[in-house]
Amino acid sequence: MQGPPRENILDLEKIPSPYLSGIFEGKEYHHWVFETARGCPFKCAFCVWTTKGKPRYFSTARAAAEAAWMAARAPLPQKNSTNSSSQTVFLADQDLLMSGARALKIILAMRSSSKGRSLLWVINSNVNFWTPELAAALNSACFEVNLGVESVNPAILKALGRNPPSLARISAGLALLNKFAPEASLRFQLMLGLPGDSRKGFLASLRWALDACAAAQLNPVAAFVAPARMGDLVKYGFGRPLRAAVEVFHVSVFPGSRFEKDAGGLGITWGKEAPYPVLTAKGLTAGDLDACYEALDAIGEVTRRICGQPLVMYRDNRGV
Repeated sequence: MQGPPRENILDLEKIPSPYLSGIFEGKEYHHWVFETARGCPFKCAFCVWTTKGKPRYFSTARAAAEAAWMAARAPLPQKNSTNSSSQTVFLADQDLLMSGARALKIILAMRSSSKGRSLLWVINSNVNFWTPELAAALNSACFEVNLGVESVNPAILKALGRNPPSLARISAGLALLNKFAPEASLRFQLMLGLPGDSRKGFLASLRWALDACAAAQLNPVAAFVAPARMGDLVKYGFGRPLRAAVEVFHVSVFPGSRFEKDAGGLGITWGKEAPYPVLTAKGLTAGDLDACYEALDAIGEVTRRICGQPLVMYRDNRGV
């Protein structure tokens, strides 16, 4: 049963920390969620965080203390072991880096607390907030920066309520990370099943992301000048750890989202049980989605043979 709506908590310091208050010890877990803020200024049609109000922030002191708490419970690296475990922490903020100087303090705290631990901090961010100072702070193997590209079609992104950076701005942002944070790993995130997209359009977005990955793989410290080709990845990628990869998310129609409210006009049909996957959308038939997954399967198999691991990560959750 769903209770009545309630006001957002404005003073986040009134909320006890689930980590620092002794609710659980935590050593048995391998994945954590780290939240240094609540609320979101963006209005993405596929998201339900749009109801969370303006961004409010926990103090940097609390964020640093929670980061140290999680890092202290991460495993120690196991040398010469194929079974070494690691800990992954997902930053649940709308975008940590958008808070500038505050973000810098938190990133440095995460980096400092991670020394000597097998730990990965996963940060989702928009290149519009990247600066040389923030990039330099992220220059550690303990950080993974995820870039939500979603699609390279500006019309589709505009319909989503996004105000994305141009591809030229993204390339400049990648040059910044390649120069100042060559140790950090990268993920380019795309969405499959967006209304107004097409089989051809999705594959164009995928090709852009693969080219960006190839460029990051070949020479991480060089500036991102021009997209590399898959042939270059084949030539140089064998045996090298993947610094960059593509992650494809199948679009979900979350209850209460604008996608659900506007489904008729967007031509969306979707599964009515979690994770509510899009089954068809304007411009995309079920057969088109099948063809896109066939392409992802083929790319994953080829790059697994070349690099020892797939260059694309995805899950067709229509049958879940």
